[in-house]
Amino acid sequence: MPNLYDYKALKDGAIAKGLPRYMYEPIDEPLYPESAWERLPDYYTAHVAERNATVQKLLSEQDGCEAFVFFSDAHVRQNRMSSVPILRSILQNTGVKTVFYGGDTVSAWADDGSLVEDINYFAHAFSFAKPYMVRGNHDMYGKLFEYANTGAVKSNRELYELIFRVGAERVVGEEGKTYYYFDHPDTATRYIIIDTNEILTPYHDEKGVWNCDVSISSTEIEWFLSLLNRTPANWGVVVLGHTPFYRELRWAFPKACIFGDLIEAYNQRKCFSAMSWDGADSFPVKADFTAAQGEVLLTVCGHGHIDDTYISPSGCVNFEIHCDAVLTDNGGSPFARVPGTVSENVLDVMIINRHSGKIHAVRYGAGVDREVKPWRA
Repeated sequence: MPNLYDYKALKDGAIAKGLPRYMYEPIDEPLYPESAWERLPDYYTAHVAERNATVQKLLSEQDGCEAFVFFSDAHVRQNRMSSVPILRSILQNTGVKTVFYGGDTVSAWADDGSLVEDINYFAHAFSFAKPYMVRGNHDMYGKLFEYANTGAVKSNRELYELIFRVGAERVVGEEGKTYYYFDHPDTATRYIIIDTNEILTPYHDEKGVWNCDVSISSTEIEWFLSLLNRTPANWGVVVLGHTPFYRELRWAFPKACIFGDLIEAYNQRKCFSAMSWDGADSFPVKADFTAAQGEVLLTVCGHGHIDDTYISPSGCVNFEIHCDAVLTDNGGSPFARVPGTVSENVLDVMIINRHSGKIHAVRYGAGVDREVKPWRA
């Protein structure tokens, strides 16, 4: 392909169209000072207390509810980091102990050095919570601005050492792999964490602009379908990833939708056959779920910087979660993000009440609560 990259033309065109500066020149934003982690801002005090009380009430309605915190897309250079004291308050005051982070830690505009700096900053800030990590599409690749013709990519091995190694002893996974699972036998719940961005393939588009395509290996897909089939009878499954993997969600990533297809076949006790793609070659995916015994109750993801909900034909609830960062474009979300107010961060406490059949998402920050009663009796 001929090199059509013309930075001046791209920049001039972006300026003429009134596009934001990150399209055509580097954005060098500093990390927020660590003093922001120390205490809950005054404007959050009443809000967090009321949200904690809501969580406590929901958990008191039935013994044995499964509950966890989920937040995503911190993009730490665009984040005032109030989510640190908010999360500390949740863990100290509600009894919820399990925390998931949905990925995209680094700034969207990054170089080789800032990728590592952002990851280390986040790990230090949230070390008290020991979050289970999900790999985001920006973890770990980046470029200095949208129209750049070069970028930085870390290998999966480097990413594993930087992000996943620290929690490896708490989960069931393979050395060097960025997907894993663990169980809560007391509530008959299995958590499966998938990597919807497993294979990064750098490329240049028709204008010569650098980017990365992402896809999923046959190894991960085979691991996922085998794990579903090995889930014990009457257990509930929660699947967490970064990009949405049901086509009906707003920011679904088509190559990741193989996971949604498998979940639907699993919940409906069907056989499944399709082709998938690993970045180099297509390959067949076949599964027989006719003897399956569990049920996927809920999937949770980030990525789109917006809230979206979809209940699948099999009764699986799918939540896409708004970003934790304060971004001016806000991903198209209707919830305005204003620094210095309770809208500057986003975290959810998810509560699965198997007795009532309801799933609650209690929102801290910008947005609203969600309550659904999805699965068939």
